[in-house]
Amino acid sequence: MKVAREFPYEQLLSALGELRLSESIPCRIPELELQARIFSGEFGVSWQGEDGENVQIVHFGIWNREPGPDFCGAQVLIDGVKITGDIEIDQDVRDWENHGHSRNASYENVVLHLFVRRGQRRCFSSTRENKAVSQVCLPL
Repeated sequence: MKVAREFPYEQLLSALGELRLSESIPCRIPELELQARIFSGEFGVSWQGEDGENVQIVHFGIWNREPGPDFCGAQVLIDGVKITGDIEIDQDVRDWENHGHSRNASYENVVLHLFVRRGQRRCFSSTRENKAVSQVCLPL
């Protein structure tokens, strides 16, 4: 009969710690908390967009707690041009398509798509009328 090799407790904990550290599983922030943290300015209000454009939120507008974009009537500067429109916040850039925003008329006025995770391939955000929406991956 083969006897299993015994490890001291410290070695086992060390091995488990290394395993957990090597698995880089991104944490998932609840969407309402993510909205609140963005609204409070925790991630800043100026970023470089996915296409290299300078993006700045001047005014978040109205925080929408109903279905539809997360912030309505926001004022955003994109490369120095002031645009009034809506802001959508998602966990992942792919959620734009996964949640059906590109096919939903309620998202036609979205001018900025904020998210915290990219996919391995580049994704684009566009409205039902095929208008491009600026994208920003927020730094966590």
